[in-house]
Amino acid sequence: MKPFFTTKPHSLLILSLLLLVLMVACSSNKAVPVEQANPAAYPEARAIIPIAYYDGGYIPVFQVQDTENGRTLHLGFDSGFSYNAMYSSMVDEEFKAESQSLVEEHIRSQHPELSPKKVERLARQMIEAGYIGANVSGLQVDSMDFATQEFRYEPVTSSKDQTIDGMVGLEFFGECRTVTIDYANHLIVLDAPPIQGESLPLSRSEFHTLYTIPITIDGVPQTAIVDTGAEWFMKAGKKALSMSEEEKWDFVLNGRNVVKWTMGWKTVELGYGSTTEKVRSIAATNMFARASAMATRVATVYNLFGWSVMKERAVQFDFENSSLILGQRRGGNGQ
Repeated sequence: MKPFFTTKPHSLLILSLLLLVLMVACSSNKAVPVEQANPAAYPEARAIIPIAYYDGGYIPVFQVQDTENGRTLHLGFDSGFSYNAMYSSMVDEEFKAESQSLVEEHIRSQHPELSPKKVERLARQMIEAGYIGANVSGLQVDSMDFATQEFRYEPVTSSKDQTIDGMVGLEFFGECRTVTIDYANHLIVLDAPPIQGESLPLSRSEFHTLYTIPITIDGVPQTAIVDTGAEWFMKAGKKALSMSEEEKWDFVLNGRNVVKWTMGWKTVELGYGSTTEKVRSIAATNMFARASAMATRVATVYNLFGWSVMKERAVQFDFENSSLILGQRRGGNGQ
């Protein structure tokens, strides 16, 4: 696995919407058992992937066989990720050294006047900012081989006790007709037939490239990003209602950070499809939320339809029919 410079599209600067909440997943190395997994519920699926949850977590984690290196990787899944990320445990010391040398050489070619210590420090900063990538091949799940994919190297993660090797989004699973996250049965299922449940229109934004659904908040129509990596429903600021998509994205990229912090929860009436329910929400400005500056701006102008609304269900991304199907709530989400 060779490191290379990778461009940094603005959509990737969001980093992870997972960082937006205080209770970060994967806080220990103790996984919830997956005996509840029930593959028989999906007899026609192309691949059935058991998932686990780490203590205090809500992020689905699944095992991937790295056939080229003879090891098992533990990857988290987050629909709020628009790219694949690999953490330090997924690379060896040779990769780290090659990455450092590659970036230092680039910096010296652009700025020969800099001292060696300055070059070394800038190189580390660029690597931590996500400018190094690698093509990863030989990954296999449930006897399904995955095509070679680009992973972005992120040596600095949100969790002090790192217990997963990387994080992936929907793109990791390739050109699937459907991707189903069955929280109740502890499964990610690829190309399963449509499930029964509430069907919502699903759209993909040309700006942040993530998937959105129409919702109402206290009766006001708006949209929300479907973000399994956000622990709670996150409500955008009031100004977002009068902003166009272009204006929202410009704010994410260039806007000023919010300096007026808030505390606590707010109960809102959330509507989606034919369902209306009262849910607890938090704002990006909550002083207990942990996020990068840009991630805070994302949740300032975009609502996040998070795990708390989807838990105890089977949730299906039906790409062929541009719909998100929410199954009926059941028990057994690993919590």
